[in-house]
Amino acid sequence: MAKYTKFFPDIGILGNIEACRKRMRRYPLFLLLVLAACSSPVKESTKPSTLPAGTWRLQLNLGEGLFLPFCFTLSEENSVYTAEIINGSEKIRTEQFSVTDDSVFFRLPVFDSEFKMKRNGDHTLEGTWFNYSKSPDYKIPAFAEYNKTERFTKDETKGEDASFKGKWKVTFSKGSEEQYMAVGLFEQEKDIVTGTFITETGDYRYLEGRVNGNTMQLSCFDGSHAFYFTATLLDTSSIDGMFYSGTHWKEPWVAVRDDAFELSDPESLTYIKEGYSGLEFSFPDIDNNTVSFPSAEYSGKVTIVELMGSWSPNCMDETGYLKSLYDIYHPKGLEIISLCFERTSDFASSARNIRKHKTHLGADWKFLVAGTAQKEDAAAALPMLNHVMSYPTTIFIDKKGQVRKIYTGFYGPGTGQYYERYAEKNQLFLETLLAE
Repeated sequence: MAKYTKFFPDIGILGNIEACRKRMRRYPLFLLLVLAACSSPVKESTKPSTLPAGTWRLQLNLGEGLFLPFCFTLSEENSVYTAEIINGSEKIRTEQFSVTDDSVFFRLPVFDSEFKMKRNGDHTLEGTWFNYSKSPDYKIPAFAEYNKTERFTKDETKGEDASFKGKWKVTFSKGSEEQYMAVGLFEQEKDIVTGTFITETGDYRYLEGRVNGNTMQLSCFDGSHAFYFTATLLDTSSIDGMFYSGTHWKEPWVAVRDDAFELSDPESLTYIKEGYSGLEFSFPDIDNNTVSFPSAEYSGKVTIVELMGSWSPNCMDETGYLKSLYDIYHPKGLEIISLCFERTSDFASSARNIRKHKTHLGADWKFLVAGTAQKEDAAAALPMLNHVMSYPTTIFIDKKGQVRKIYTGFYGPGTGQYYERYAEKNQLFLETLLAE
């Protein structure tokens, strides 16, 4: 009884039998629990089961019998997992990957989305992709298989593979009120295709796919975009296809080969309206401190103002590009301000998502919470602009505070030579402004 003295101090080391009996009668259940706890063996915690490293193929179920595939590679060191999502030459790395005995969870590094998956053995996962930046309830069923290295499978019954390589004049939703034009750019090596579509508001980033006979399938997944394209080559110079964006949108598209086709000049679409002398604004930064332009902080500086949203992959690409300019030219007088138009009106949520974007890309300039992503709200926040038709839109301001150029959209690195030409031309223009 000595070990129970701390519970019953009137029971001595040798024990008072009568006292013990009284306590036993008064607290029978308590003593049974204590004795059971002391006599039961301690169960050691089990470590989470491992998940095999290597290549996995994950498919999003879009409905109508359609599955959007992409591959990711998984590596593990000391029970710490890292995944890389593959879209052609793009690799999206995330370290927010956790494994338990029966579940797998992983978040994307920039965008507010995540996978929650159940394990079916060691080689298959089944669950859901949640895209919170689109809406709190937006989700798509998902399924993953280990050691599947091909994005799209080969169908040997389709015969000789056609060539989709080249530049195409593309019309989405032809004949409808939503009709818009695009440039299709495709590279093809045997039956593997990479490429993108360029529109006046941005590009569809890194697409990857496969040709089976006279059909082509392309997809992209970056944590925000979930794009899936089908295409049929009707003859050597025309395409009939369908475009799916997640489970919320689909539209037809047609294309013809046209090496000369170009879209409207991106520098002609957005401009300062008559009656306004330039750009003026005042918005809170992500720490809720008010930042205004023009102000002494930016006086005598060349300033780039980026209209963007942390939810937009094109804006992610442009912020990454602007960082490369900032690293070189900030010591020479360049300033950048990012005006963020978010998908929520809640300041705390917007600031959290913007901070994640800023931190991941290493962007060391001010990001301001300017409003919601509705184009009407952006136009009201910046009434001197004729409209805001795209995120991103980039405004170049000289040392005197004059708007010298407004560039609508962004041709990102997935557009190849378009991106290279834009970067070269932009660098020369920026150096001219800094030299003035």
